[in-house]
Amino acid sequence: MLTSFLPEHRPLSAEEVARAIARGSLEGVGSLSWRLKPEFYNLGYVLAIIFLAGGLGETVSGIVARDYQEVRCARCHTAVVAKKASFGLLCPGGHYAKVDAGKVVLAILLSLLVLGIFVTCGQAAGS
Repeated sequence: MLTSFLPEHRPLSAEEVARAIARGSLEGVGSLSWRLKPEFYNLGYVLAIIFLAGGLGETVSGIVARDYQEVRCARCHTAVVAKKASFGLLCPGGHYAKVDAGKVVLAILLSLLVLGIFVTCGQAAGS
């Protein structure tokens, strides 16, 4: 995202647009019809950096973490050996013994980013 999508769809300044029109070609600038708005562009960069940091953190924690962990289940109120799952630790009873809030927040942010891209694409296609 940081190296391909965002640079290709960055908003152009008035000078860059005027320079491209004066040359009579839009080569090197790409299509003027599909550009991100400046606020979405900046938000995309911030989210991309957050996802990069989160991904690196998950990679490191995945390397050093165990598959099973002894925890006190929030629902059963007993000490259990819980297995790692997508959003936390899964109790042998089939429910989450402990939910990792960071993973949930990261999933929500990713969903919002994808939704924002689809909305932006829809607005650009409609104009």
